[in-house]
Amino acid sequence: MKKATGAVLFLGLLLNLLIPLEASAQAANWKQTYKKYILDYIQSDGFNQDSVITLIDLDRDGVPELIGGEDYRIINRIDFAYTFKKGQSLRLTHQGPGIGEESPIGFRIGMHAFTKGNLNLYKDKKSGKLQFVGTDGVGGIAGSDVGDYVIQLTGTVLKTYEISRHYTEEGVKDEYTFKGNKVTKSAYDAKRKSYYASLAKTSVQPAVLSGSDILNSDNAEDAIDRLLGLENERKAELGKNLYPQMPLEDKKALMRFLGNFPAEVEQFDITHYTDDQLVGLVSNNTMKYGIGPLADRDPEPVTRPRTFEDGSTADWTYYGYPEKDVNDYIQSLFGVVPKQASPAYLENGTYYFPDWAAGGGSLDVPELEGVYALGNGLYYLELTRYAPEMDEWDYDKWVSFGDFQHTPIENWSAQTKAGLTLTKEGFWHAIVRKTQDDSGSVSWHLVEYRKNKKMTKAELDEYVRKLQASGM
Repeated sequence: MKKATGAVLFLGLLLNLLIPLEASAQAANWKQTYKKYILDYIQSDGFNQDSVITLIDLDRDGVPELIGGEDYRIINRIDFAYTFKKGQSLRLTHQGPGIGEESPIGFRIGMHAFTKGNLNLYKDKKSGKLQFVGTDGVGGIAGSDVGDYVIQLTGTVLKTYEISRHYTEEGVKDEYTFKGNKVTKSAYDAKRKSYYASLAKTSVQPAVLSGSDILNSDNAEDAIDRLLGLENERKAELGKNLYPQMPLEDKKALMRFLGNFPAEVEQFDITHYTDDQLVGLVSNNTMKYGIGPLADRDPEPVTRPRTFEDGSTADWTYYGYPEKDVNDYIQSLFGVVPKQASPAYLENGTYYFPDWAAGGGSLDVPELEGVYALGNGLYYLELTRYAPEMDEWDYDKWVSFGDFQHTPIENWSAQTKAGLTLTKEGFWHAIVRKTQDDSGSVSWHLVEYRKNKKMTKAELDEYVRKLQASGM
């Protein structure tokens, strides 16, 4: 097995990563610049579960370098490498030996040398000089090739120097080298022992994000933000999280309000909606989920023609609700009422909701994690929705859990926690408006809502300006 060939080079990666850097040359924030590169990479053909993305400050100037590629058995390849200096990103080049192969940017050192545990910072015990050492290598059933390399970054040039290398192949005598010269096994061991005896390993390790971590995450952007430290910055910019200090009853009330928007509701924007979107939501709540003030009513069924998305029509069972009652429900959720609902729903002062012939939907748990004040009665919320299940359905036991779906999980009884299994449906953000009537009663109106998206302070400021411009 002489330096086994890795995966075939992929066109998508070349298109995404070997483009000119002018677009990011003026970027003042290395985190946002690196985030763009990572997002491009994970959308390329070369990204998979064996990909690795590493942050490590190789020249110790306070800003880490960004290196990514693939590392699995005989595949050991660096696909991109950047540094960030004087407000601009710069591509790294490589000089020196290594055990990587098929790098589209010409690196001989492989990604294996930049993974956690394989890249270490050492301090010379006498001089105090610091140096990075990376263990590079490939391996399979037939053999392995492993070497240690000093790694230095000067400007934009990454230089590597061999310390030692050990090559094995089935049916072939092992090869040992030290600083590029062939040596015997005993000399190899002695020289390595002497070399590392003069060094002390520090605790410095690279920050690493694997392809499998990204693919298994609910949201890739969140995983990237955690790697870059953007999540903590974003939360700091948002200000104080009010949720932990909120009284339990206020938490329950807010969860109960959010319960009006089941997981199938993935987005809403009060500055851009249709009347039928509002009516459709309360229709589903009433007929499918049994949510809201209309759900317990039992109107007489009527038959009306129904048009489906594919253009086909059929006679269908509908249930009628007074226009005022439906508008009041919509008003309580959104702070607005439909101005011109379509005849498919509204006719002669009555809203008609289609029978949900397929059975009901399951209510979930909108677990709040953050509540941030935006001013003027607006609040930004972050939440995760969970679908509760029982191993064996038991109606009496389910009822005994009480109003658990509108209670923070940390406040559940031991019986409820033991009796339910929670499946994460995803995370959402919401912008809500807090209102208070003359009696002091507090209610909430949904302003904006979206699945799998967390907003930055800048995005929130922009949305509030948009909201004000719309007069909402």
